[in-house]
Amino acid sequence: SEIFRVRFSRLSIAATRFTHARAQTQRAPYSLLGVRLLRYGRVTVDYPKSRFYFEPFESGPIELAATQWNLGINVRDQALVAAVLWDELTEQLQPGDRIVSIDGQEIGQRDYCTTHLNGIRELEGKETARVTVDCQGTLKTILIHKR
Repeated sequence: SEIFRVRFSRLSIAATRFTHARAQTQRAPYSLLGVRLLRYGRVTVDYPKSRFYFEPFESGPIELAATQWNLGINVRDQALVAAVLWDELTEQLQPGDRIVSIDGQEIGQRDYCTTHLNGIRELEGKETARVTVDCQGTLKTILIHKR
């Protein structure tokens, strides 16, 4: 299915305003709330009353003008895999190709929830990285970057 990147110059959740928010979405009959919202505040879902609450950690608008990688990475069967491919990567990889190493550092088993909450430590603070990927038995090393 097609995946789209969207940008919002201003997005409000409860009484909190976010500026320059970016997200990925697809055509689906429902929407998913991103786990990264938890980095900016406490979320409470009151199911009996059908209410959603967001309490921000900071007051005032929250700037989200971060760049995004041209390779979306996910966890499947405790391994990092290529999930979303942008730009030239669509011709080099397939969704589901297993990531073997990042900048020469071997990738071990990963927990799905921990990875989504904490991110991928091998990519923290970087703008580019060399990623070695197992493409159906053939190892390829590609350069990924943020935009």
